[in-house]
Order: sequence, then C-alpha cells, then structure tokens
Amino acid sequence: MSKEQLWAKVSKASEISFRTDGDGTSMWRDLLASDPCASFVLKHSNELPALLDFLEEHREKLCSGYFSYDLGMALQDVSSRHSRQIPLAVIHAYDKWVEYQQGQPNYVGFNPIGLAEKEPGLESASSIEFTANISESSYARSIARIHEYIRAGDFYQLNYTQQLVGRSQRPISYPAMLKNHPADYAMAMEFDDMKIHSLSPELFLHHKNGILTTEPIKGTRPRGASQQEDDAHRQRLMSSGKEQAELFMITDLLRNDLGKVSEVGSIALEAVRDMRKLPRVWHTYSRISGRLRQDLKPIDALLSMLPGGSITGCPKKHAMEIIDELEDSSRGIYTGSMGYFHPDGDFSFNIAIRTLVQQGSEISLGSGGGITIDSNWEDEWDELMVKASTFK
Repeated sequence: MSKEQLWAKVSKASEISFRTDGDGTSMWRDLLASDPCASFVLKHSNELPALLDFLEEHREKLCSGYFSYDLGMALQDVSSRHSRQIPLAVIHAYDKWVEYQQGQPNYVGFNPIGLAEKEPGLESASSIEFTANISESSYARSIARIHEYIRAGDFYQLNYTQQLVGRSQRPISYPAMLKNHPADYAMAMEFDDMKIHSLSPELFLHHKNGILTTEPIKGTRPRGASQQEDDAHRQRLMSSGKEQAELFMITDLLRNDLGKVSEVGSIALEAVRDMRKLPRVWHTYSRISGRLRQDLKPIDALLSMLPGGSITGCPKKHAMEIIDELEDSSRGIYTGSMGYFHPDGDFSFNIAIRTLVQQGSEISLGSGGGITIDSNWEDEWDELMVKASTFK
C-alpha cells in the first residue's frame, strides 16, 4: 500500500493527522499517523515540566508536533511585545503509525487491511500569491536600523523576517505541493483549525544513540532557467564573501550551542559550506555533531538550543530582543521547530521555514534572511521573495 493511498484515507477520516517526508536523508524518517491516543497543548512556559512528564509517560509511543519560536523566546528569557495567536507547543502521541523504509510500509500497532480502497489521484498544487505585510520602503528602513545596531557592536548578524499573507478557498494539497517541491525535512500536521505544511530544507537537531547533529543553512541564490544560468548562480553563491561570513558566524554559534550540551572534546565539524540543491534555490550549509552529556536527556539538548541560531542571529539572545523590536508580529510556528520523538530514542526536528499555516481561507508564510553589515536591502528583499516563490 502506497503512502499516498494511506494518507488520502487517514487525512479524510481524522481531524488530527501527521506525516513526515524526507528526500533521502538518514536523519528524517518517513512516518504517517492519525488519531492520537493523547495530546499535550503548552499554553504557558511554566507548564513545561508537565510537557516533559507527558513525553516521559509516552516514551514508548511515537510523539510528534511543534515547538514555536515563541517558546524559544521564553526559554532564552526574552520577553515579547507581541501577543501570541497559537499555543507555545503542541505534541500528539500515537500508539499506531506507519513507517516507510525504502518505500515499504511497516505497520505498528494495527492491521492495514481495509484502510484504503483504491489508489487516489494526486490533486494539483494550487498556486498561492503572497503579499508582504510591510512596504519595500519600510523594509529598507529596518535594514538600515539593523546596520546601525551592527556598527554599534550589538551583534554581528541578525535574521530579519516578514510574514506574507495569501488566501485559498480550499485546503492546501500537501502531497501535490511536496511533489513539486521536495524537501529534506518536510512535515504536515494538524491542530484544531490549523493545517501546517512545512517544506523545510533545514535540520535543527537530530539525536541517535547519544549523538546530536545540527545542520545550519545560510546563503541562498535562485536556480537558473538554463544549465549555464544555474551554474552561474551557484558560482556566485560560492564566491560571495558576505554569504560565507554569514554561514561561518552561524556555524560558530551552533557549535557553541551544541558544545553546552555535549561531552568535552566531542564536537565535530562534519561539513563546512557544502552545497544543497533545491527546486527553486541553492543553499550553503554546515553539519556539526557532538555526543550528548551523560547528565542530560536528549530533550534537554533540544530545549536548550531552541530556537535555532540560524534564524536568530549572533549573539543569539540580544539578536532575539532586536528581532522582537523590529518585526511586526509574533513568529508563532515559523522559525520554531517541527518533528518527532521515536520510541527507539531517536528524534529529529526541523527549522520551521518554508512553512505554511492555513486557518480557514487565510494562509501565512514567514520569509526572511540573515542581515550582516554587507547586506543591501534590495538583495535581501529579492531573496525573501525567491524563498516565497516555492509556493507559486
């Protein structure tokens, strides 16, 4: 039975379903589940111990969900001037799920007979037009303000983002969108009236057998219309001193974050400025790993590092304070993290970018990038729109 068959069945039969889709990476399993046996909704950060108890109670089940950027703010002791529109975190526990390995399903906890009747046709992916919530002139003024902070020595780099808004009269077809825009760390989930579709190319944190791995992305160029143009864009990305400096700063930040929860001497730079090719963009990224300290649980590491440094800035805490000053709204799920805890002890969580949140007919999409002293607002605005073009 194909994944599309089962997804078509469960996504219609249940209001709460969950799915991950990788693009061949070993750090992101292909999973599908519906009808959770338990759920935890984190509304206030002081309820975090109860969430940890929930995960411990259901450690032999598959648990999935999101941790918002706003929760990361609370964990980093950064207050916000914005009101929150969604819970800080939502985690569902499943005692029945399907895990796909090399395309073959392994059914955990239930018999698949009768789940699907026929192979469904794949819906076409709707084109969604997004508009920014600020004007280009306002964006330019914010970039100038960030440059003032950098010159004053407040930080080296800051991730500045915008919320784009679109509308659709029908639910987004996650499978169709995924077919057009495969992503290494893609995930879909539901909660109440929210449908969340993340086509994320970025790993926040993976845990397996005591080893923690993170893959920060920095540096973006559009794909070309021809092979010659594509090669030129790729070369411009690799030769950009600004993009290199930005990635190296974030690599150091993540190495420091990972070092706080890892055994001394265990941090390894497994990749530095490698290239990742996506349907619409080129990215550069690094991969860093470390062995979890024996006095910590894996979830301790995840919460300690939230939110990811690639979507905050360096130094992290002060960058987050300025982000809250400059941005017009709460980030919510965007630039938080989505993923799963597997009962064998593994977990994987992405950086929730390229992530659509649909409530009724309204669809929100966060988009942005890292700002350094060498950034100019026109290029950053173009990059913001290139990233949003994933959904056009």
